[in-house]
Amino acid sequence: MSQRLLDYRPELEFLESSGTSTLAGGDELTLAARLLELRGGAQLDRFIDAMVRAGGAPVPLGDALKRAARQVLPLHGWPGAPVIESLRRRGKSDPIARAARIFGIELEGLSPEDKELELAQRFVRFAREAIRLAADAIRPAGVAAALAESARSHAPGLLQCEAGRMGHWQRRGNRIIVYDC
Repeated sequence: MSQRLLDYRPELEFLESSGTSTLAGGDELTLAARLLELRGGAQLDRFIDAMVRAGGAPVPLGDALKRAARQVLPLHGWPGAPVIESLRRRGKSDPIARAARIFGIELEGLSPEDKELELAQRFVRFAREAIRLAADAIRPAGVAAALAESARSHAPGLLQCEAGRMGHWQRRGNRIIVYDC
């Protein structure tokens, strides 16, 4: 084979763009691929911070998204990945299956790489929607509402079940009257 063919290294512009414009308006697949390239918590924090800044959302949303990412992104090569692999071998809970339940999706039949890509895409979709909804939020309650709304449609497993409110009730014949609810 010709040495010229072996030395060929095409320069791909879409792989080199690292500006925040990619984070703000980049397509979902590109952002998911960049997310999969991250190695460690510090890089994840910077990635999410850049997404939040590019979308104009408040900083507390970034902290919440970082916590969510650590729950739903069981990626290879991250600190903790050896622990995940040892748990998997011992038959303990599968973090990828857990993340799939959080996003409400089925990953059966996909290769491990495709599973990770699908989870990364779902997280990007969830994060972008939360950022879009929280961009106008001023108070922390607005940030929490934006995060909950995004989770409701993209990551329902992140929502905690709300306990029923306490109230008083009284039986009157075959009717029940509920007070304070």
